[in-house]
Amino acid sequence: MHAPERHSGRVDAVVFSTDDRQIISGSNDGTLHLWDASSKSARVVESYGHSAAIMTATFSRDGCQVVYGSYSDPMQRLWDIATGVHREFEGHRRSVKALAICPDGRHIVSGSEDRTLRLCEVSNCTSRVLEGHNGWVNDVAFSRYAVSGSEDHTLRLWEVSSGASRVMNGHEGAVWAVAFFARWLLRRLSLK
Repeated sequence: MHAPERHSGRVDAVVFSTDDRQIISGSNDGTLHLWDASSKSARVVESYGHSAAIMTATFSRDGCQVVYGSYSDPMQRLWDIATGVHREFEGHRRSVKALAICPDGRHIVSGSEDRTLRLCEVSNCTSRVLEGHNGWVNDVAFSRYAVSGSEDHTLRLWEVSSGASRVMNGHEGAVWAVAFFARWLLRRLSLK
């Protein structure tokens, strides 16, 4: 398929694969573009199951899968790049604002305007709710724990196996971005 060199709408999601060889971009025109970072070629995937704007997207650690979500529906979608297969994960009641894949690729965590996180098991498409925020969940990250940032001015560090969370206060406004930077941070923020 010949891919256009650019989206026809605003781009709201851009991320490199962990090996820096690919870039995924998601647009409010409802498309994902998979870019080869070295050759500037693109492969385009039309949004699957809807024609809504893509709000968030991220690669798996191995770069073989992309998870993405949209403004207009509560679904998380997983795209297997090699096979072209798309899978849907239900659960949220409102738009998905943020997504992350655990390092081993077995789970997806998503944050939503419904003030919850969903922890989805990739192998069987089941999910469970992680509740605690009092505002939209704006961003999530995954390492040994999950972390979320919210409109409620807090971060939450989540123990994935139990669903327990630790609240980190101190922000004067909404938390828009979260990330894990080093192993020592995980030890210092331990829930124990």
